[in-house]
Amino acid sequence: MSARLCVFGNPILSFFKRLISEKPSEPVNSAGSLISKLDSIYVEDIMVERSKIVAIDVSIKSDDLRSFKEISHSRTPVFDGNLDKIIGFIHIKDVLNNVGNEFSIMDVLRKIICVPPSMKVSALLMKMKVAHVHMAIVVDEFGATVGIVTMTDVVEQILGDIHDEHDINSEPFLLRLSEHKFEVSARIEMKEFLDKSGLEFEVGDNFRTLGGYIFSIAGKVPSVGDIVTSPEGVMFSILDADNKRINVVLVDASNCEK
Repeated sequence: MSARLCVFGNPILSFFKRLISEKPSEPVNSAGSLISKLDSIYVEDIMVERSKIVAIDVSIKSDDLRSFKEISHSRTPVFDGNLDKIIGFIHIKDVLNNVGNEFSIMDVLRKIICVPPSMKVSALLMKMKVAHVHMAIVVDEFGATVGIVTMTDVVEQILGDIHDEHDINSEPFLLRLSEHKFEVSARIEMKEFLDKSGLEFEVGDNFRTLGGYIFSIAGKVPSVGDIVTSPEGVMFSILDADNKRINVVLVDASNCEK
């Protein structure tokens, strides 16, 4: 099985990555207090229980992955036959990157780890950091799946409810994935987006942000998994959104007509 490791790209998660690297000899500060709090919480206290797990079978055909439009989270576990055989997870970004292409789910499968429900959340955080993963299966002493837990679940214990993939209060970002593909915050100013991406297409002066421009084309707030295409052929795949706003998009300008 070829699995890709997930990297820590969120500023909040990067903070936690640094936080758990502190040496015990360092003075107790706010970071130390956070670790102390995590040390008193167990995985079973924050996990998503088995009955609430949304997962897909590894045998699913690539065409059927359109069902991602009904899935609200960016990461989804993949099982082989039943939930007691979870073999990894897939990220909606990887699926959208392969829209229109024939591919096996194994091609985009990412690594996942197993942890017991009795593990302290502080230990879980360290284990996730070492393995560079955002999701873990929670298994009992018989190897049965009793739940799943994500890095987001851990962070929410400290910061309260946050968005699944990107904190909307963080600075707008643009991540170049290839010559014509970008992962972008929908809150980025249109001028900044065009300058940093190097793309050239007419948007007029009516749109301050990329999200506003996409909203004007769609005529509504798109759902996660939706693809909105501009008149020039630029494809905007929605990676993260709620019922009020677009948060993160995958921009594909491969077919852009300049």
